Amino acid sequence: MKWNLLGLTFLFVASTALSSDYKVMYEGKNSKVVFTSSKLQSESNLNKYGKVACKHNQFCVLWFYSEKSQADKGVSAMKKGDMFAETAGLYGIYSKNKVVNNVICYEPKSGC
Repeated sequence: MKWNLLGLTFLFVASTALSSDYKVMYEGKNSKVVFTSSKLQSESNLNKYGKVACKHNQFCVLWFYSEKSQADKGVSAMKKGDMFAETAGLYGIYSKNKVVNNVICYEPKSGC
């Protein structure tokens, strides 16, 4: 019983922390542009967020930005349907499809 309570407490704290650090700027049927409000997140954190955000989709793409102005440009590209646009500040891409279900690009210094 003690371990169950500890586990539930950890999951609640982790989910609360994760949700407050991420702001979805755009959401399409299978794609999202996400602004990470507490700046750059680790690759591990992006994976955790992606698995939760994409769990009900067979195909899903998430773009992560740490600067709001750059996230706005990502939103513009995504709204146009340009999934292969190179936009400044894109530091993480999470993808879920038949082959992969994790971060496929993590470049906090040079960008994806």
